[in-house]
Amino acid sequence: MFATAGQAHIFLATVVAGLFTGALYDILSVIRRITKHETSFTSVVDFLFWIAAAIVFITVVVFTGGDGLRWYMLLGFGAGLVLYLVGIHIILTAAFGKLTRLIRNIKRRFSVVRK
Repeated sequence: MFATAGQAHIFLATVVAGLFTGALYDILSVIRRITKHETSFTSVVDFLFWIAAAIVFITVVVFTGGDGLRWYMLLGFGAGLVLYLVGIHIILTAAFGKLTRLIRNIKRRFSVVRK
């Protein structure tokens, strides 16, 4: 029974890690939308995201027991990402869209003032 409770704890930790990773992706997405950049910038940001996602996942695996990778850990991480995308992502995308437009408007106003 205790082993199952421990597995449930680890599963929930990986779900939270998946949610966090989804939020991290949205934050990086906002940065890409705000800045003018080339395709190579997008590739670098995507690469950094996957490095960060791996660090988050490995950290959760190590700190929740560290006795190896289990299938339910991968399932929890994936479930967290899916939950983020079908729930929180929709709300934050709308908020980030408004924030992005606000920042662009501020940048335009300052660029007009400088000219």
